[in-house]
Formats: sequence, structure tokens, C-alpha cells
Amino acid sequence: MSGPLSATTVFSASYPPRKSYSFTTIIKQMTQILGMLYLSYGRGLKSKMQKYNLTPLIYFFFLTIILINLNTATWADELVLVQSVSKTRSMFAIRRGRENGVSYGQMSLFSSKDSAIVAKAVEVSRQFSLWRPIEKGANVPFSKGNYVIFNHALETILTTMAVSKLKIDDLTKVLLPSIDIPEHSLIVRGALGRSIYESISETQSKQSVTRTSYQVEVQYNRKLFDQFELGGGFRYDYEAAKIDEVSLVIPTNRYFVFLEATYHFYRFHRKKRNFYVALGIGLGKSTTTVELEQIAGNTTLLPVGRLGVLSRIGESYSLLTELVVEAISTTEYFANQHQQSTSIINGKLSIGLKF
Repeated sequence: MSGPLSATTVFSASYPPRKSYSFTTIIKQMTQILGMLYLSYGRGLKSKMQKYNLTPLIYFFFLTIILINLNTATWADELVLVQSVSKTRSMFAIRRGRENGVSYGQMSLFSSKDSAIVAKAVEVSRQFSLWRPIEKGANVPFSKGNYVIFNHALETILTTMAVSKLKIDDLTKVLLPSIDIPEHSLIVRGALGRSIYESISETQSKQSVTRTSYQVEVQYNRKLFDQFELGGGFRYDYEAAKIDEVSLVIPTNRYFVFLEATYHFYRFHRKKRNFYVALGIGLGKSTTTVELEQIAGNTTLLPVGRLGVLSRIGESYSLLTELVVEAISTTEYFANQHQQSTSIINGKLSIGLKF
């Protein structure tokens, strides 16, 4: 099959071609319809639509046109018969030629149940065309007499060509860029917070207490999986509870040891940033000074939740910006062994450096 196509080369049996519609054709048809309506009714079209309440009907009409055209566009696939295959399996012929819209140099997708190739038209006559796979050295996977699906939608071909050159892992990396989490990392954070809810056993319910706080922490993380880290560290809190009715400020110092698990989402496309979430627990000691009397006890951090954005600012440095919600429970004892229990929910804004 090295020479021009002839009647001895291919069969004449085939099926009537189906007409295919591209997206450009659909838009063109819609534009023509809009132009005809405008020329028929002129500038008074809008007022007439409003007068006779035709706007919903017109919307329905255009929606129907779009759906019909899109449905018709799905018939761009044609079932064709492979008329002949060369002895070297480097070319094949089908009964589709210039009268069917095939042109020299055109690229089309041919697929069957078991295989698919992108081929280029190297010879085109009025009724027949000769095709060669575009991949160098590729063999035609079809045989003479096989029926194959013929698709010449350019967007389908380009997508198939791009995907065929990628392995599944490579395609995942393109669509979902990797995180590049280091095996070991150290985080230094600072945060400002304010209480959202509180309950204190020794405070009268009518008293208004405003709690503000800041914290400093150091955390060590170790990578467990591709997007998962487990870490722990030390944290110091300073909190000031202001009771407005008596103009009293009660300071509290807390020291925690904590554990925290972090999950990183895939980074933004073409960006050096990604979202992450974290959940942690902690145990520690608390000291509160009330009118020169110091009370102490145990405190728990259960849980602390973070939603953050990691932004890479260098090869080994990243900036962390976080919204934090945490629950702190404290049980403290006065000198006479009287117990005071405090439960607080804080909202915080945290900024940190990871390296």
C-alpha cells in the first residue's frame, strides 16, 4: 500500500456519514438566530418581550437549541470499516474522503474496544483516505474488515495525545501537584487569641470577663506519609482575664506539652502554597494570680484545630498562616485546697515559620 489509492486497494462498502457539529458551529448558529430576531423586530424586541411576558419563553427556546446542538455534537464519532492495512502495518485505509470532510494532513482518533491510535491522513481522494499513526514506529492495531470509531474532533485528539504520553503517576503530578514535605522540620509559632466561650466555677454569672492571650510554641514534625505529618512540642500561654465590674485583671500562665497531626492538601496550581489542617492535644500546668494569691493546677488542651496556608518563601523556609480554635480545661487549687474549674474556647490567629 505504498502507491495512490485505487479501487483494488479499498472496499466500497461503508455507512452514510453522520454530520458533526463543533462548538464554534453551535455558537455561529445561535448568533445567526439572534441576528434574525433582531432584524425582524428591531430595537423594540426587548419592550415587546416584556409587554407580552415572552422572556421565559425565549430563554427556554435558546436553552432547547443549545441542548439539541450539544446532543447532536456527540455524534461526531463515526463507525467506519477498515478497508485495507499495509503489509508492514504502518498504514491503513478507510472509505472517508474529501466529500466527507477529510483533508490532507488531518489528524484523527481511531479507537476500538481494545486499542486506540491518533493517525494522520497522508493521502486523500474523493471517497477514500490513507492514514499513518503519528507515533514513530507504531503499528496499526486494527485488521482489514474491523470496525473502528473515527473521531476528528481536535480537542479530543489533543487530549488523547497528551494523556497517552503520561503514566498515571505523572498525570496525578500534573493535575495534583506534589507537596514536597521534608522528612524532618521545625516550627516556631506565635499567636494572638480571644475567648469565644468560658465557664468558671468561682465567677458569678453576672460578671463580664474578657480574656485575651498570646502564645509561643516550638514544634518538631516528622513526615509519616506523602501528605501526613506527626509532631510534638512545647508551648507557653499568657492570658489576661479582665473583669469589668471590679476593674480586675487576672493573669494566667500555662505550660503545655502537646502532640499534633497535620494533613497537607495538594498545593495550588503553579503556586508554592497549599492548605493544611491539623488536630492536636496537650497536657500541662497552669498558674493564676488572684489578688496576690497564687493558685496552681493542671490544664488540658483537648482539642486544638488548625486551618492554615503554607507558603514557601525559600528552598528550606515556609511561612505558616493559621486560624485556630481550641478548648482548654483547667483545674486549680487555692491554698485552702478549694477547687476552681475553668473551661475556655479560644479563637486565635497564628503565624509561624517552618524550616
